Amino acid sequence: MTSRPSRLTPGQRGVLIALTAAVAIAALILVAVVALTGTTDSVAGVTTTMAGPPETTTTSPPDTTTTTVPETTTTVEETTTTSVDETTTTTTTEIRDSFVLRPDGIDRLFFGADPEDVISELTDRLGEPSLDPGWVDQQERFDGLCGGTQARFVTWETLQVFFTDRETAWATEGTPHFASYSVEQGAEDLVFATTRGVGLGSTVAEIDDAYGDDANFEIHPVYETAVFEIDPPGDGYLIGFLTGLNDDDTATEIVGGFSCGE
Repeated sequence: MTSRPSRLTPGQRGVLIALTAAVAIAALILVAVVALTGTTDSVAGVTTTMAGPPETTTTSPPDTTTTTVPETTTTVEETTTTSVDETTTTTTTEIRDSFVLRPDGIDRLFFGADPEDVISELTDRLGEPSLDPGWVDQQERFDGLCGGTQARFVTWETLQVFFTDRETAWATEGTPHFASYSVEQGAEDLVFATTRGVGLGSTVAEIDDAYGDDANFEIHPVYETAVFEIDPPGDGYLIGFLTGLNDDDTATEIVGGFSCGE
């Protein structure tokens, strides 16, 4: 026969209920402790493992404050101070061109030079000629006074140059070349003077002071007018026409080289 369990007395049942309630309360307390502390302890003979507070890793905050000092470039502007000196302004007459009169040529143009070279040089300096009839038959035009077969006169205002193909001290017969020039008064913006400063308007006294015994003053036997002549050693020749032979008479025309009739 199977025996049945004994019935509990009312007192025993009260004790059992009290114990059950106490265990339940202890369990609730244990759960609360575990939740709050996370520690492992032995409660009422029960071993429980409780998680501790999470491990906290303390990391030094990165140095995020970087102070950058911008590079500063200081530019010093150079200041130029211009000093204006007081000057005296002298107004002078503008000289368009000037020429040195020599017994062997004018300026850098020498007797014997090619006619086209001379004309080109003078045109560059003075502009187009005011008169240029071209080459002519000198026998027909000048009755043979110019020599050779052809002659040519080219004029720029008061400056005239002569070309010929006759034989001269600077070229052989049949060779066209520069042989003479003449200048007269009239163009105020053109200056003509010899290497000693004698020019148009110079007085007899000034010419005599400049050249002394190198100048000869006379009434020319062919031209029948007062002249001064400069005949240096060599092939050059210079003659000037004067208003007279007194000290205050002046030069009105100067000729270099040899032209027609000479």
